[in-house]
Amino acid sequence: MLITLFRFEWKLILRSKSRLLAWLIFCLIGFYSFEQGNALYRFHAISADSAMVKQERGISSIRRTLDTIQITSTERHSLEDPFYLDWQEQTVALKPQDPLSVLSIGQSDIYLSVRSARFTVPVFNNNFAEFKNPEQLLAGTIDAAFFIVFLIPLFFIAITYNLYSADRESGVYTLLRIQAEKTEQVMFLRLLIRWFFALSPAILLLLFSGMMLSGKKGFSLSDFAQWWAVAFLYLAGWLAIAGFILRLRFSSLVSAITLSGTWVVLLIVIPGLLNTWLDYRYPLTSKTEVTAFRDEDTKLWYVPLEEYKAHIYKEYPQWRADSLRIDSNQLRTFGYFWLLTKKEKEFFTRLTDSGAARAKAETQSFWINPAGAVLRCFSMISGTSLAHQQLFDRSVIDYRENRVKYLYSTSLPKPHFTAADFAAAPSFQPDFSTARKSLPLLPLLLMLFLPGLLTLFRKRES
Repeated sequence: MLITLFRFEWKLILRSKSRLLAWLIFCLIGFYSFEQGNALYRFHAISADSAMVKQERGISSIRRTLDTIQITSTERHSLEDPFYLDWQEQTVALKPQDPLSVLSIGQSDIYLSVRSARFTVPVFNNNFAEFKNPEQLLAGTIDAAFFIVFLIPLFFIAITYNLYSADRESGVYTLLRIQAEKTEQVMFLRLLIRWFFALSPAILLLLFSGMMLSGKKGFSLSDFAQWWAVAFLYLAGWLAIAGFILRLRFSSLVSAITLSGTWVVLLIVIPGLLNTWLDYRYPLTSKTEVTAFRDEDTKLWYVPLEEYKAHIYKEYPQWRADSLRIDSNQLRTFGYFWLLTKKEKEFFTRLTDSGAARAKAETQSFWINPAGAVLRCFSMISGTSLAHQQLFDRSVIDYRENRVKYLYSTSLPKPHFTAADFAAAPSFQPDFSTARKSLPLLPLLLMLFLPGLLTLFRKRES
């Protein structure tokens, strides 16, 4: 019977030029969404390569200078100054790009993956507030996640809304009844066949993306499989929703309105209302707050030297004996940049702590916002979530503080800062081990099983 139904559905598809055209269009959109993500991935890779070339050029220049002996002691003193070394090296911090970011751009199109790690450059250049793409209802970049969450369900609705009504209107329904003892079994199998047909653009995208991404550095087959497992679990939820609505035996018009209305409610209305409420309940950090923090530069510079010394000697008590030999201006500069980086860390901690309550509320709202749960899963697996970005920014701030402490603590007590000292400077190593937490899959399972339970309850009631 399944083969007969498949042949029947296949002939219907071949006779419908509009369905074939729609299928071709959706396939093209799927490949276009992949190329959009791939273009952004290449842009980040080129930016990272360019930044690293400049940094390597600066490092080579510093090493040649530090190895040169044909300079005066005064020149050497100025060239070995940590402020000059920081400016000359042009050090940068790179966020590793996961190949799966091609499928789910997440925050990658608004946050920088390359940051200056110089302690003489302000670290805050945005308000560290999440802009959800595409949950914010402003049409963001069309990536594979957008294609799966928003467009594939539309295609499925377009080819299934008249599954019952069209057969009744054309007289085919009577012929189909003789294929099985229960008409519901026939209709479910036909719905399943159409679901696979609607999924075919996503399946082609899966095969194409697997072939293209498998050769990229850092590709993980398990993460790739997990990403697509979440995608197909979400699309299976739409199969359950469509099966429940179609079983109500509405007319073609009412079924189309009900299915499309469900799409609007789940993907636009609920996320929009939740975002509005969350913005009101947990207001985003104002840019004026970040701007006001930059006034700390001026305030800290006018801190008395004795306060700087007290702060430094607490960490380096052995310097008290050499206080007369250490240059006071360099000691002031060290204290200034060190205190500034510590305040940057404290300020960033306040920002992330204030956003933790909002993130928790968002997670709790996924029970009525399955689209948000899917997008969160995609971004977490792809390493493009806000949590990944915040960990990267925190790593940059920690690295800036460690760099200040190393350069000054190594150069001030010694008569010369050598090339070997420079080579031993700490390197930037971001830590994302705490970013991958449990994925919010339970709302997706609810989306999948709730329509089935309602259908079963209605069947027993009948």
